Amino acid sequence: MSKEKILFDTSALLPAFLPDHPMHSRCYNWLNRACSNEFEWAVPKHCLAEVYAGLTAIPSSPRIDANSALKSINDNILGQAKIISLNESDYLKAIEKCVTSGALSGAIYDALVVAAEKFNAHRIITSNYKDFARLVGKNSGLICLP
Repeated sequence: MSKEKILFDTSALLPAFLPDHPMHSRCYNWLNRACSNEFEWAVPKHCLAEVYAGLTAIPSSPRIDANSALKSINDNILGQAKIISLNESDYLKAIEKCVTSGALSGAIYDALVVAAEKFNAHRIITSNYKDFARLVGKNSGLICLP
C-alpha cells in the first residue's frame, strides 16, 4: 500500500517555524510528521518564496534574519519534501480556477497550490479552508486544517 500524499500550503508551513504563532503547535506537529516520513509530502515551489517572505517579515523578537529563514527552509523543507514546479499550463489553470470561482487578488496564490494537482495529493494542509474550498469546489474534502 502506498503512503498518503499530502500537499502543504504556506499557511501550514509558516506557523511551524514561529513558536509564538497561535497555530504553531498544530502546524509543527504536521511538519514533524512529514519529516518523519509518516506520509509523502510536497510543497509547491512558489511556497518556498512565500515562507521566506513571511519569516523575514514577521515582527518577532528577535527578528528572523535572512540566514535563519534560509536555514529553516533548507533544514525542514528542501531535501525532505517533493518540490512541485508549475508550468505555463498550471498557471493558466490556476487563473481559470480563480475566474470560475470569482476569486480575486491574492487568491491566485492559493489557486497555484490547487494547480499542483500533478502531485495527486490525498489532502491539502492549509489554514485557509474557506479560500481553498471555493477554489476546489466539489473536491473540498481534500482540504484539511492543521
